[in-house]
Amino acid sequence: MPQPVPDQLDQGLKPFVGSWSCEGKESLPGMPEFSYKSSVKNKWDLANFWMSIHYTRAKTKTTPAFEATAFWGYDNMMKKFIYVGLDSWGGHLHATSAGPQGNSISWDGEASAMGQGMPIKFSVTRDDKGHGLNFSMESNGQKIFEDTCK
Repeated sequence: MPQPVPDQLDQGLKPFVGSWSCEGKESLPGMPEFSYKSSVKNKWDLANFWMSIHYTRAKTKTTPAFEATAFWGYDNMMKKFIYVGLDSWGGHLHATSAGPQGNSISWDGEASAMGQGMPIKFSVTRDDKGHGLNFSMESNGQKIFEDTCK
């Protein structure tokens, strides 16, 4: 059997490959907003079928360190891009997208965090020069977090 070849649609994710240092803010239900520094590294993985994302955030005065690993790619059966993520606080998310629109991509799905399920909207945008990266997540109209990366 010949090696399968990644779908050409995966190439639309190319602008999101790279490494960045970030600053962000998070508002968790029942907690005051807090600021943090983070980093994100996105690269092609698993024979270039998936873009792997590794996100790390250092411990703050009020929260423990946080890490997340995720994969983005195109699902030929669903005819959509999929996003699957797991984190070091026991959370996970599953989302889908129609795909990149210019320099951004938006995802809709479900997340489980701290034992509770919630609908999510996750957005990622490259800056106009293609150097920076901004991403945010909201649930039920409330912004959960936002990172600005350089």
